[in-house]
Amino acid sequence: MQVQINMANTFAGMEGYKLQPKKSVAINIKPKPTKKETLLEEYTLNEAIMPRVDSAMHLGIIRTNSMKQNIIANIEENIKKIRRSAYALLGSGFHGENGLDMETIIHLFKIYILPVLLYGMDLLTPQSLDLEKLEKFQKKMLKQLMSLPTNTPDPAINILTGILPVEAQIHLKVMTLFINVCTQPNESLEKQLARRQLCIKSMNSNSWFIQVKTIMLKYDLGNASEWLDIQMKKDELLNKAKKGINAYWIERTTSLAKLYTGLRYLNSDIFMPGKIHPILRIKHQSPRDSKRVPTKIKLLTGTYILQPLRYKIYKEGTEDHCIACECKEETLEHLLIECEAWNYLRDPILQTIKNLLTTNGNVRVEDLTCEMTIQVLMDITKIQKIYRITSDLISQIEFQSRRLVFLIHNARYQLVIKTTGDDGRTAM
Repeated sequence: MQVQINMANTFAGMEGYKLQPKKSVAINIKPKPTKKETLLEEYTLNEAIMPRVDSAMHLGIIRTNSMKQNIIANIEENIKKIRRSAYALLGSGFHGENGLDMETIIHLFKIYILPVLLYGMDLLTPQSLDLEKLEKFQKKMLKQLMSLPTNTPDPAINILTGILPVEAQIHLKVMTLFINVCTQPNESLEKQLARRQLCIKSMNSNSWFIQVKTIMLKYDLGNASEWLDIQMKKDELLNKAKKGINAYWIERTTSLAKLYTGLRYLNSDIFMPGKIHPILRIKHQSPRDSKRVPTKIKLLTGTYILQPLRYKIYKEGTEDHCIACECKEETLEHLLIECEAWNYLRDPILQTIKNLLTTNGNVRVEDLTCEMTIQVLMDITKIQKIYRITSDLISQIEFQSRRLVFLIHNARYQLVIKTTGDDGRTAM
């Protein structure tokens, strides 16, 4: 080791630069447990003893005396950096209610938050509990930005934002790095090391290349050793890896979404990684729209607190009857379509929506059943292909549906305050 330090120092002198003494430290990597005592050697740089430390940062990645501690330290450091980045963006409207439109917020999240969260994770490849820390942080922040409660189904977040789980993103970064190795010349050290590790290491090894092999088996991408000799361009290999990873997570996310009854009106079939859901891409037509969207998303994801759940939590009002008409159970369908107490708010807007669909679309009046009307109000993209509805028409209908949902919500909010005497937060 001392010889290598001397060689590096000599080379630095030949190239006209000096190694920074404060950054040149020695870390004793903990070996496997043995009965023999290990003697710690001292190393020198320019005749000065190099300090021995437990951790040091190099190229933004914290190095410690064990791989496990490397992963833990870097995850904690990345999360700290993200919090600082998020707080710095608050002034520009990077927050849920009364902030920027959803498309812009999600774009900022992808540009400023995700790269920091996943920095170095393609080298460290965290597993199980460490991976769960990153996953929980991503889900929590996205739900906060969208003004959604923590009990929002996770598949809904992935479908609405187009952001894959952390595990999928790390696997994609790992494959990108491996493809860079595959496209190196055959005589390169990186490619020679890859061949050696893939040949002699078992599947139980902690080698990074064995992690690559495991990932490729998971997504049915073929044999890692064959990719080293494959005659394909880098872009073609990247597209192949992305296609395999995306296909796996699309199938998994959409199948999970169908298990949640609260997501029955959400169009999960159009989920595409990297693309935000169409109803969130619609631009705000007025400053009030930024307040309307969170209420609409809560209803769409089944997290809006209706009377049956409100009674279980707060023991207020009748057990399950609607607080407005007090004659039927307050369900999503009853709130939006059936409750006669909100007819004065509902009828004009519903008539406008029906006129738009029958005049500009291929929808007949008899097609607009109660179930289809609710689907139009919640997520019209689910019937877009069937009736060949244009994007411009979807924007107009979405604006009206946001208006209707928010007007009913506000009226219900005021009624809760009047009947219970609280501040109305239980109406959310």
